[in-house]
Amino acid sequence: MNNETLLKLNKYLEKLGLNSKDAKVYLFILSRGPQLVSMIAKNCNLTRTHAYDIIKKLEKLGLAHYLGSEYGKKVQINSIDQISNLIEQKEGELLTLKKELRDITPMLESLTEFQPQTKNSTAYFSGAENLKKLINYSLRSNEKIVRLAGSELDLIKKLGAEFMINYHERRKNKKIYLQALRPGDKRGANKAFTDDGAYLREVKLRPLGKIKLKSNIIIWDSAVAIISLGDELFGTLIENEALATMMKSWFEFIWEKSKKI
Repeated sequence: MNNETLLKLNKYLEKLGLNSKDAKVYLFILSRGPQLVSMIAKNCNLTRTHAYDIIKKLEKLGLAHYLGSEYGKKVQINSIDQISNLIEQKEGELLTLKKELRDITPMLESLTEFQPQTKNSTAYFSGAENLKKLINYSLRSNEKIVRLAGSELDLIKKLGAEFMINYHERRKNKKIYLQALRPGDKRGANKAFTDDGAYLREVKLRPLGKIKLKSNIIIWDSAVAIISLGDELFGTLIENEALATMMKSWFEFIWEKSKKI
């Protein structure tokens, strides 16, 4: 087995919940047939105790089992079809978690009531995944309105259409209204980007040549997020009542002078 194939198999098995040593044991038995634990430990550079622990884990996942022989118990890898069964099991667990999340979300959100009312903080976010978290914070808006100045096309390009569609779906379900100031009238193809009525959104084109933004700015409650989508993806979240009030006034001033689409 060449290194490229081995690396690909290891990465896939890790996605199923196996670490590198678990995967090494699994692939060793799969390629050599039923093995004594002593041989597994020797060939995989493990102690016998560690080898037993890994085999126990593989058994629990339904990937291996013991079988008897005249030379002692050996470990056998189950049918490769068991991987499909394991994936189906994980899918079922994820669906259950999703359903349970609906029940506990109100409980989690109720905990925010104990947070201090006045916040003054600054946080920094680097990379696409962290910027997604930053943008999703706006879904906590108590005022039920989010103001966005910038290019949604840039957000789609850098963070992915799937993420932005999901964001708008969640915003709509939470009944959070969006005011969007944009540099142009081009949009993404999905209805989440085009059906303003259904998605509680109003869009205006900011005055041509008057306002120049190199970043996206999102304002809600007492929060102001500034997102840079250049070669380096970077964002800043500032929670400050005075700054948020000032930025809302800035937004409203431009909003009044902008052209509705």
